[in-house]
Amino acid sequence: MSLTCVLTNHNERVVMISKRLDHFLCQAGVSTASRPKLMQMYLMYKAFFRSVAVHDVITQDATLPGGLQVYHVPGHCSGMLVTRVGDVLLAADQVLPRITPHQAPESIASYTGLGHYFESLRKVRPFPTSAWPGRA
Repeated sequence: MSLTCVLTNHNERVVMISKRLDHFLCQAGVSTASRPKLMQMYLMYKAFFRSVAVHDVITQDATLPGGLQVYHVPGHCSGMLVTRVGDVLLAADQVLPRITPHQAPESIASYTGLGHYFESLRKVRPFPTSAWPGRA
């Protein structure tokens, strides 16, 4: 499943991830009685979003017109991007000041998991920049 699927096939992705999450919870030993409530928590806000068309896709790290540099940094989210503007890194919630963003195993969602997350942090670490993280 491609990274653009998060935007273009939202409903289908929710179904796929829900099945993978339920399987993960079962394998982790979560009781049959507890799983529906956890699944309900996961799905609670998914209905607020809809699929959208994607016009331009960044398939790798890129420099956009005007010198804006964009880097794919999966781990926390499969399609996470950070943007470098001169010596400033706009890091969203990939880099937070006091905590690590939640992590999901790649068995649930492709391009997530600690391996991808640490690889992405290693990618942006050498940048001679000031990072502007999301809020924690």
